[in-house]
Amino acid sequence: MKHTIRKMLLTGALSGLLSLSTISAIYAAGWKSDNGTWTYIDEDGQTHKSWLQSSSGYYYMDLSNGVMTTGWKKIDSKWYYFKSNGIMATGWFKVGNEWFYTLSNGSLVQGSWLKSDSNYYYLRGSGAMATGWRQMDGAWYYFKPDGRAAFGWTKVGDKTYYFSGSAKMYTSWNEIDGIYYYFNADGSMKTGWINDGTHKYYMEEAEGENHGKMSFGFKKIAGTSYYFNEKGHMITGWVKLNDKYYYFESDGKMVAGKSITIEGKEYTFDANGVCTNISGTPSSVTNAISETKKAEGKEGSNAKATTETSKASTETSGSATLVPAPSEDKKESTQPTVPASTAGEPKKTDTTEDPKTKNPSETVKAKSPADETQKNPSNGSSSKDEVGLKPGETSGPK
Repeated sequence: MKHTIRKMLLTGALSGLLSLSTISAIYAAGWKSDNGTWTYIDEDGQTHKSWLQSSSGYYYMDLSNGVMTTGWKKIDSKWYYFKSNGIMATGWFKVGNEWFYTLSNGSLVQGSWLKSDSNYYYLRGSGAMATGWRQMDGAWYYFKPDGRAAFGWTKVGDKTYYFSGSAKMYTSWNEIDGIYYYFNADGSMKTGWINDGTHKYYMEEAEGENHGKMSFGFKKIAGTSYYFNEKGHMITGWVKLNDKYYYFESDGKMVAGKSITIEGKEYTFDANGVCTNISGTPSSVTNAISETKKAEGKEGSNAKATTETSKASTETSGSATLVPAPSEDKKESTQPTVPASTAGEPKKTDTTEDPKTKNPSETVKAKSPADETQKNPSNGSSSKDEVGLKPGETSGPK
């Protein structure tokens, strides 16, 4: 009887000890702070290591000591960023003065285009969002202070540029909406006189809707009239318009209000430039176009012009020199033009946080973000965002 009672007491004591041990293990589970570092204790009382999933996002606990990771971390050859509260960053986030982008699985996008909300961005090799000028694929691109790639007409500082549908900067002659423009070697739109060594052209200098456009027909420049044919070439010699004859000297200036000798014969021109004593038809005459119109045919698109500014006449204003290509390892460029405004911030989620406590009761799982297909987190990358999709392409590399 005594033996039975002793056995029951011993069994009860052992059961009680086991219960206390279980309660102690459960009580110990959860987040623990020690001298400013955080660890997570699993239900078996062991310090958790590797990935940890919670309802708030993913954490990464160091493989050696289980300490919660913050900041940059390279895991399985991919870079991740963990906010000050330990949560893995997804989508746009800012570190210092630089913006970065990570996929929904947390991996950093590096050296690639990103299409987001119909805008294009470029993430450099470091992962930092590009701003300003950048040379890639044999072309120049411009990224606004908020990181968006420039398309179409864009003002940078006091110069005007045009970027194609693939975001590449235009140079030389280009037809835009049926109008011809010329862009210097540095991409800035040319205004004023252009001399390609064979022909002279005039690109509208005055601000307004005609700014930079190629001139056609009669054009008054600095108080003197000139004439440009349907290809934009400045014409010299006789020009006929509405049965009236005009004469343009070798420098292109129209003769008006005086008499001059042409091929041994004296001709008189009124104040409007009309010859008042012509008889017959001159040996060489240009029939004027009746109104200003765009150049016709492909010849007009290049206007037989060269891109060498060294051939420009003294009347042609100088142009900036394109900044040399950077070294291949950096693939960065010095800005040929300093932006007029200071760099702004993209309209993205700034994930900088610094909570001081964790929630021990929060449900966590030992799971990597790569273990499941991610949905669109409210503070993360969008399902519509496309990595590797260059401007002008309909789909990126698979």
